[in-house]
Amino acid sequence: MKINIKTYLFVIILISIFISCTVKTTTTDNVEDKNKAEAISGKFYNALKKQQYPNTISLFSSKFFHVLSRETLLKNYTKIANEQGTVVSSDLIEWHTKTVSNDESKNVYTLTFNVKRTLNKTIETLTFYMENNTLKIVNYDIKYSLNK
Repeated sequence: MKINIKTYLFVIILISIFISCTVKTTTTDNVEDKNKAEAISGKFYNALKKQQYPNTISLFSSKFFHVLSRETLLKNYTKIANEQGTVVSSDLIEWHTKTVSNDESKNVYTLTFNVKRTLNKTIETLTFYMENNTLKIVNYDIKYSLNK
């Protein structure tokens, strides 16, 4: 069997392309991922209930503190507790997870809670990224009505 040079080069190029391609797997709304994020959220809200605000710091990504200082976060907790009340309970109302696995894996989990506070109700969203195999909060968004 005789193979011409063009066919040989074509096969080599195809093999090179195939080997260089990375396999990318995307998973969305995985219950196990939601449960992991919900466990961290539980720690977060338990600390807020007990007004043990410094205990939440380790739950946040260092990236979060590039935007907002630790001191400002702690002051905001106190301000929110004074204006909206302390946390009584938190109920998960919406969640979404997305995991992309390849050479540069990325996990993003977003959980939204209906939070009952002593003075008002708030809607709070926590967004998590996976960092060094640990889920960390990268965004904390709180919405509340001015009409209590």
